[in-house]
Amino acid sequence: MELTYENMKKFMEDYFSCFNKYSQNFDPCQKMGKFWAKDFKLTAYFSRNGRSSPIKITGGNEFRDMLTKVHQVVSETLTIRDIVIDKKKKKVAVLLHSQKKVRATSKLYEFTGIGIYQLCLDKDDIIKFKSLDLCVDNPKNLTSLWAY
Repeated sequence: MELTYENMKKFMEDYFSCFNKYSQNFDPCQKMGKFWAKDFKLTAYFSRNGRSSPIKITGGNEFRDMLTKVHQVVSETLTIRDIVIDKKKKKVAVLLHSQKKVRATSKLYEFTGIGIYQLCLDKDDIIKFKSLDLCVDNPKNLTSLWAY
């Protein structure tokens, strides 16, 4: 598969569809591994519970494990508001709307985020995420929802 505009857009749409469907619980979240390169890196430009900023996670499995820990406390739905694809740089910028619901109380929180995704092809020419740089509009409220 090539990193064409159409393929990159479809990959992103497939990812967010799977994220909303499978990332909320541990067992289904295992299906998400197909999206991340083995050397995937996340840099989230906010801190968590007084820890250093930015948050850095290396590896798709580590990212999946973080998602399942967070989603034990909150469920989350992501909606693409805008998407910009640069096939030359192999990057996709996404303006996201995030709706999170606290499982214990059903209280809803809404956030806006910007994700910049670096894409690559693996050894089988399958599109994967190489990295994600993430910012949100209200990081303090966001990280206050995390239980770990």
